[in-house]
Amino acid sequence: MTEHDDVAPAVAPEEVAAGLPAVEDAAVLLDFDGTLSHLVDDPASAGPADGAADVVGRLAERTRVVVVSGRPVDVLRGFLPADLPVTWAGGHGAEVAEADGPIEPAADLQVVHARRDAAQEALEALLADAPAGWHVELKPTGLAVHSRLVEDPSAHADRVRALLDHHAGDDMEVSTGHDVVELRPAGVDKGVAVSRLLADDHRVPVAIGDDVTDEDTFAVAVAGGGTAILVATTPRRSHATMRVADPDEVVALLAAWLDRD
Repeated sequence: MTEHDDVAPAVAPEEVAAGLPAVEDAAVLLDFDGTLSHLVDDPASAGPADGAADVVGRLAERTRVVVVSGRPVDVLRGFLPADLPVTWAGGHGAEVAEADGPIEPAADLQVVHARRDAAQEALEALLADAPAGWHVELKPTGLAVHSRLVEDPSAHADRVRALLDHHAGDDMEVSTGHDVVELRPAGVDKGVAVSRLLADDHRVPVAIGDDVTDEDTFAVAVAGGGTAILVATTPRRSHATMRVADPDEVVALLAAWLDRD
């Protein structure tokens, strides 16, 4: 991810929509957690914000939509209508599927699973005496260690990170997000994924996301002459050029954009 120094200013959803290109001229890149879905303590209990599935479906009827998330594609298809005519990029781009088509991995799954399973076994031993709340989520292309329910994760956070770094080797890498640290294939991120997906697409990218991992998507969107929108209640340095508060405001801006044209 490239360096960025600008702080994305807060902008009302309707004002964001007013400045976007025509819907048909845009390729829309949407994160899920924290963007289309409110963040929750238990990742399994997440679901789209009110109106999110409908507005994404309306967008996808008119232009290219890519849902790009750290979640596996199969999980995304469980949270959103599986028949949405969107492109799915799961595992931070480690797996991709068109609409309801087959999932194509972007990494050697035999190597990925060997490293993932070894890391899981070591994590179980490491966290056996840790405070309650740690959760290890196995994914088709890696694993994630969640700490949102841990009262004080600092006592084990460095040890968790060191363990994952040890098991990453040359084939995997470690990334961090909101209360999560992940082991995933090296050289794969959301920016790489959307760059490949949009390689022959001449529409203007419009990217919306909330997490540090979405900065890679933002960088691609901005470099392509498009717009990047951060979802956050407080300002932070970002590639994004503007900011809305939460998934409800994301739904509002997408609805206003659709209704504008």
